[in-house]
Amino acid sequence: TFRRGNPLILSLRWLFPVDRFTYPTSLIFMQPFDPDRIPVILVHGLLSTPQMGGEVVNGLQADPAIRKNFQFWAFFYPTGQPIPVSALDLRQALNSAESRYRIDRGMVLVGHSMGGIISRAQASSSGGNALINEIFEKDAPRVVARLPRAPLLRDTLIFERDKNVRRVVFVCVPHQGSDMALAGPAGFFASLIRLPNNIVGAVAEVSDVVTTMDLRRPPTSIAGLSPRSPFLRALNKRPIEAPHHTILGDRGRGDSPNSSDGVVPYSSAHLATAESQIIVPAGHGAFRHPMAIAEMRRILLEDLVNAGKAAAARAPAGR
Repeated sequence: TFRRGNPLILSLRWLFPVDRFTYPTSLIFMQPFDPDRIPVILVHGLLSTPQMGGEVVNGLQADPAIRKNFQFWAFFYPTGQPIPVSALDLRQALNSAESRYRIDRGMVLVGHSMGGIISRAQASSSGGNALINEIFEKDAPRVVARLPRAPLLRDTLIFERDKNVRRVVFVCVPHQGSDMALAGPAGFFASLIRLPNNIVGAVAEVSDVVTTMDLRRPPTSIAGLSPRSPFLRALNKRPIEAPHHTILGDRGRGDSPNSSDGVVPYSSAHLATAESQIIVPAGHGAFRHPMAIAEMRRILLEDLVNAGKAAAARAPAGR
């Protein structure tokens, strides 16, 4: 992965020609699988690749307790495709790994920016048709009737949480969207994204019965990051069914809660349900900041302590 060239060029390459994305696997193991170590899966955001996790992994593995108890994976996907499709790809990749390997101790997801939304969809359930009802409103019954003809659409909008996800760390995640998705050249860039036929075809199956939005062109990931995104707004109403934490940036201005990392405002990244939150003096790339890496280290080590206490509580008396 690291030998494939300049990360900026790679990130642009897999933003636009989604229909040509090819890679041997979407889950990249950074070490041989070890059943005794907990997988930590890094999920990159828009205009990024798994290479974004290099500094994070090096920083975390400097701790011997983390080296002993955790292994690191990365999820690789074309960032121009619709967010629900990327979430489905991750769901299927995790399910495949869970079927192939013995993952007894669960998994931790670390999602940056859009990768955090994709990660959130692994720790949340759709509530049956609740997402569809929220997204399509009065058109929902007609959309549901078409789902047998559009299995991709069905699988992206009806799902259960992955019970193996034991914890999620959100880094600069626009849970309520970012106006940057609507500003400047974003719309032009979105028009350059080429989606594969299976996504275009799935949307076409319901486009004639949907009156609440224009589906003549399937939504891309850029549109999906808008505060007006129906999927984003619907997912934001679903509970996160795993312990979770927030890391966000304020560019060193110390003006929270009126702050922003330059892309995502505090109001969008903040989660009232998070077990912890830390603000680091950095921009949208805050995941690389030493304070962010130190916080991830604290979360992982605390997770080990809590897991040990839970195991002790379950042990039979006298043992």
